[in-house]
This record gives sequence, structure tokens and C-alpha cells, in this order.
Amino acid sequence: MYTDNNMQEYKTGIVDFFNKLVKNQGLKLTIILWCLFGAYFVFYAVMNPGKHTVTPAYWQASSNWINSQNLYTGKGVGFLYLPQSAIMQIPFAIMPFTIAEPVWRIVNISLYAFSCYIVALLCRFMPIKKSFLIISLFSLPLAIDSARNGQINLTIATLLCITAYTLTHKNYTLSVIVCLIGFALKPYMVVPLLLICGVFPKRCLTSAVIGVLILFLFPFLFQVPDYVLHQYKEFLNTLEVAHTVAQRKDFASFFGMLNVFGVNIETSVQMFCSLILALATFFYSLYHSIKSPKEESSIIIISIAISFILLFSSRTENNTYCMIGPFIAYFFLRSIAMQENLRIINAIILILCYTAMAGSYEVGKLFTPDRAVWLAPLGLTVFICYTLLIIIPRIQRLSLTSNGTESLKNN
Repeated sequence: MYTDNNMQEYKTGIVDFFNKLVKNQGLKLTIILWCLFGAYFVFYAVMNPGKHTVTPAYWQASSNWINSQNLYTGKGVGFLYLPQSAIMQIPFAIMPFTIAEPVWRIVNISLYAFSCYIVALLCRFMPIKKSFLIISLFSLPLAIDSARNGQINLTIATLLCITAYTLTHKNYTLSVIVCLIGFALKPYMVVPLLLICGVFPKRCLTSAVIGVLILFLFPFLFQVPDYVLHQYKEFLNTLEVAHTVAQRKDFASFFGMLNVFGVNIETSVQMFCSLILALATFFYSLYHSIKSPKEESSIIIISIAISFILLFSSRTENNTYCMIGPFIAYFFLRSIAMQENLRIINAIILILCYTAMAGSYEVGKLFTPDRAVWLAPLGLTVFICYTLLIIIPRIQRLSLTSNGTESLKNN
């Protein structure tokens, strides 16, 4: 018959086994996990070329650039990015599509694995083998849809993690360069770019202006001016059409979530609310850039930027939520590393928010079969509010006390 002591010994044995396993084989386990994940989706791409994937749109746009043809359909679907994105993906376009498809998966999944490692490096309160494994376990489920669809979101997530790392090490110019590369690949990377320029204007603004100018002129190195200018004009038209199309469909954003439940908000009101929250995002980030330790403030700033993109972009999809995965894992690890009574409650709430995002489509369609896009934004809204209002203030108070610092070190 089990007693309380038996149960405690049993739990302690499991924890000790896990710690020893991670300590001895943690890195190897994590690498095997990523290799299996990548192998599955490479096999999927080989067996199903062009099926349930957006890679044909990327591949075709780069091919069109090479042949001086129009990059955009004019219908608000397909390739919706800057001409620079098509140029940067030319190495895949010169391959046959049946080869480019699996190679694209290998590159994106490898980069996403690297993003988890970068965030693990920022977890200075925990051995890197353990943090890398746990962050990977958090991030992999959120990456499934993007890996299957060939979405560039996995690469964007990597650039966001690199930005957090470079900000932590006060390499502001490199942070701007990374954001500009992301902006060239996908326009919503303008959010972290503007945010870090606003929070660190003296260190970032000059390099950002120079970088934007270079980025604008970059396509003229590869094509005649008339063609490049026409593609810029087509890109702006495509953005307008894509935004109009988005108003007629359900996307996994905050306002998309409200639409599912019959709360339809006028576009002008949505824009006003987004502007107010953008200002709140800026001032909150500015506050933490002054008050929080550098490694914490960089994670906070990028997490807020990602949350803003996901909740208030007009075309957020369930697969876009892979970008927030490593950062949810960071705050989960940070909360359980704190020696306080609420750490278990914090961990449970973060796991519930994460589960809402990771299983958003499957769970959401049980309640709303035709409009299963509401659970991910709901989970993210709860996550970011709870993190900003509860977890981060506790981290700040802990870091300001010698006892708290010692507790983190001992843990």
C-alpha cells in the first residue's frame, strides 16, 4: 500500500531519472527529435509535391523575377511579399520544383531548430541541454502546420529569436539588419523593426534609415528600373487587395476571433484600437528597456512585438503562431525557476495557453466546425496579459532582491 512517503520517493525518482537523462543525453535527444521531425516533412514533401503547400507561390514568384514577369496575381492571394523576397529565394527557383520543395523544408526546419537553441542560450538560469530540449518540445507542435505548408514563418521565427539575442548583447546594428532581412521576406517584420527603433532611437535609427535605403535599391542591381518600379507598384496594389480579401474571411487574429462569435467591429474601429495598442506596446517596451535586466527586456520586447503581429495582423493564420513558441517556452522555464508559491500555478496557466494555440484548429472545430480560428488568439491573449501583468512583475521583484537572485542560481 502506497504512503505519502512512497509517492514522494516515486516522484523524486522520476525527476532524478529525467535530470540524469537530460544531463547525459539531452543534446543528443533533442537533435534526434529535430531530425525525425524534419525527415517526416521532407518525406511528406517528396511524396506530395505541391499539395497543401504555399511553396509553389514562392517558387513561381522567384522564377517570374528571373524571367522579368509579374510577381503578383492581383487577386490578393499567392505571393504577397516585397520583390526582395522573390530575389532572396532564387536559389530554390533555379532547382526543379520536386527538389526545391524538400530542400525548402530542410532549410526552414533547420532554422527553426536553431531558433530554439538561441532562446535556450538566453535561459541562463538553466543548463542549456535541458532548456534546449524543453523549448524544442514546446515549439515543435506549433511548427507542424508551417512545416507541412512550407510557410516561411519558421524562418521569420528564427530571425525574431536572433533579434532578441542580439538585443541582449547590445548589438543594435545587427538587430536592425536582422529585422530588415525579415521585412524583406515578410512585411509584418516591420513591427519589431519600428519597435526597437522607437525604444533605442540613438542606437538603431541611423542604421535603420540606411538599411531601408539599401533594401529599396537592392532589386535594381538585378533588373531594369522600369520593371522594378512596376513591381513595387504592383506590391502596393496587392497589399490593398489582400487586406480587402481578408475582411471577407476568418483569420486567427483578435478581431477574427470576435467575428466567429458574432461581434463584428468596423474596420475604422479596428484600426483605431490597433493604433492605441501599438502605442501601449511601445511605452511598455520602453519601460522595460529601462527597468528590466537586458536579457529579460529583449525577450519582453520581441514577445510583445510577436503578439501584436499575431493578434492584429489582418491575415494571421493558425500556422503563424509558430513564431511565439520559443518565447512561451522561455517564460514557462523562467516561471518554474522562480522559488515562489505561485510558480506551479504560473506554469499551469502558461501550458493551458500554449495548448490552446497548439491544438487550436482541432479543438476549435469541435465547437465551431466551419470557423475554427478563435482558440489560438484567445490563448495568446490570455498568455500575453498574464505574462505582462503577473509573471514579468514577479521576475522583476525577484531580480531586485538578493534572495531572489540566489534562489535562481541555486535552482
